[in-house]
Amino acid sequence: MDQKLTDNSREIAGKWGMSEDNTYSKVGGVFKIPKDIGSTLYLIGNGSTVVLAGIGFGVYGVIKNDYRAQATASGLMESLILSGVFTQTIKRVTGRESPFIAEANGNKGGAWNPFPSFSAFGKNTSSYDAMPSGHLTTFMAGLTVIADNYPDAKWIKPVGYTLAGALCFQMMQSKVHWASDYPLALLMGYFIGKTISRSRFTVSDPHAKQTRYKLDFLASRQWEYNIVGVKVSF
Repeated sequence: MDQKLTDNSREIAGKWGMSEDNTYSKVGGVFKIPKDIGSTLYLIGNGSTVVLAGIGFGVYGVIKNDYRAQATASGLMESLILSGVFTQTIKRVTGRESPFIAEANGNKGGAWNPFPSFSAFGKNTSSYDAMPSGHLTTFMAGLTVIADNYPDAKWIKPVGYTLAGALCFQMMQSKVHWASDYPLALLMGYFIGKTISRSRFTVSDPHAKQTRYKLDFLASRQWEYNIVGVKVSF
């Protein structure tokens, strides 16, 4: 269904007057300013958005001496790093074509070329990096960190999940990602965010219910190998 969903999303977006391209202008050669609503939606999953949010929480936390804001800031930065490590690793394993490349090559649904060489991946990144979506993983991890640290702000989740849905639609209609690139991205982003936020919680109520296990995602480099894994502590 991937190709059909992509075609249908482009048809709907065309009726709404949305461009297929994500276009930006740069300020100071660094900051991206989106030129339309679609580009704005695509930008929310960019790592720079998480960085800016982290800086905002960090500055507020330092000025107000607010531990929660400081923990949120450091959690956002950690979520960005872990999201990048996990998504880049899996992208290099799956080697799936992005929709716009698949369309040019006549491969409906996108060809899969697992374990591309580092040189091939570097030269033709879009031919191998569709699965999973790094933008969605990054956004979901950051959103989970913020929502967990501010459970009293009931609007964060509905607004955040709505934006996540809009981001998914934009990446489909602009032919950057397939629909099936999303489930794994959502799952990874959620568990990355949960693991990070829980690591910063302290229990103030001695009668509070304790979890029976702790789940941690690990990423490191040993010798000449990038290593990722999961540790479950009982």
